[in-house]
Amino acid sequence: MKKTITPVVLMVLFLAAWPGAQELKIGPASGRKHILENGLTLLLNRDESSATTVIQILVRGGQLAEPAGKQGLAYLTTRLSLDISDESEARDMIKYASTCEVSSAGDHSLIRIRCLTSLLEKTLDILSGVIRKPLFSGIRIDRIREFMIHFGRKERDDAVKLGHWTALAAFFGATGYGGFPLGNEQTLKSLKGREISEFHKRHFTGERMIISASSDLKEDDLLAILKKYFSGFGPGGAQLPSAAGPIVPEKKEWLVEKDAKQAFISRAFALPAISPRGYVLAFLLEYLLGPRPGSRLWPIRAEDQLAYNINSKVTAMKDAGLLEAYLETDRTKAETARLALRAVLNRLYQEGVGEDEFLRLRIGARAEFTRLNEPRDIRSENLAKFEAWGLGQEFLSGFDSVLNALTPLDFEEFIKTVLKPESAVEVVVGPAESAGER
Repeated sequence: MKKTITPVVLMVLFLAAWPGAQELKIGPASGRKHILENGLTLLLNRDESSATTVIQILVRGGQLAEPAGKQGLAYLTTRLSLDISDESEARDMIKYASTCEVSSAGDHSLIRIRCLTSLLEKTLDILSGVIRKPLFSGIRIDRIREFMIHFGRKERDDAVKLGHWTALAAFFGATGYGGFPLGNEQTLKSLKGREISEFHKRHFTGERMIISASSDLKEDDLLAILKKYFSGFGPGGAQLPSAAGPIVPEKKEWLVEKDAKQAFISRAFALPAISPRGYVLAFLLEYLLGPRPGSRLWPIRAEDQLAYNINSKVTAMKDAGLLEAYLETDRTKAETARLALRAVLNRLYQEGVGEDEFLRLRIGARAEFTRLNEPRDIRSENLAKFEAWGLGQEFLSGFDSVLNALTPLDFEEFIKTVLKPESAVEVVVGPAESAGER
């Protein structure tokens, strides 16, 4: 029978034969690191692709710094730190078309600012003052607290997100890495203005903050602007907490019952504390399992037609991590799909990957890491995270050298360590019958 070569296979063959595949570069070169007198770290990255600037303000602490029963404190404090009290300044922000976003994670909170470079100083003139000295009034706290309660309900309505948070809670408990970043109605209503103010004082300081900026401005010009608006943050800050390592729970199968026509099914595995080598190995495993044609999960969707969505996700954190392989399927196919997912992962654990597959995998993962970090938003955010995790901003360009040093045996040992069937936690979000026999 005549065989055809698909575009995907053709591209893999091309990359494998292309000498330059070993020398992929990630966007514009990273700039130098600067540390201000107050201890604040600046990471500057010049990108002349557009006349815009992205600033990522990473505040160390995040969910790990929240006391027990106070889930949502990090997000609430960070969101309040962007609440503009002056109506004219709020209108100016709209006029400038400058935007802000807030998120909270296990190790940190993050503020992302986007603006036209020509309006950078005007934008920072408003926002830096608000972030440094926010107004924690009862009315503002109540308004944002209500927003978080409603937004949290919406987030939990997403089966993939709900499954992810369930897996984190299974390994890490209900606080720290395992907590829900938006808290819940009970924890949010327990938060007082004094607690919010104290959290801000302890963590929004120069030594606890990293600012990663990507702009078309020359480095010296960008540095001068950031010094002007962020030198006013005080030094010091609270001692950074450490997370307890993941504990494989006795309960290995978790059902979140949801009346729906679809079911989400995942198998989750704990990852060790972050390191350059561990990060790259986890990235390789995520890519091997991922949503693209040729991945280990792909036959479940394309050949067996047991799922309309397959994917894998690594959640990287300083003191631990999580790998999830998951699918979404019709409730009538859930039990068969659940067994198929388990079989794929067990087979990978037992057989590993061959040398040829590892070499192709390494090429694909290198290209994927490059592609993911090409947009300035993601690149600047990852630079800040790498610095906060202790990998250093230079890891962005050093990823390739770590990858090249890995051998098939290294990857096989990593698979054997991570994908132990007895260490897996299975999460099902959907109708009760989706979970099969328990």
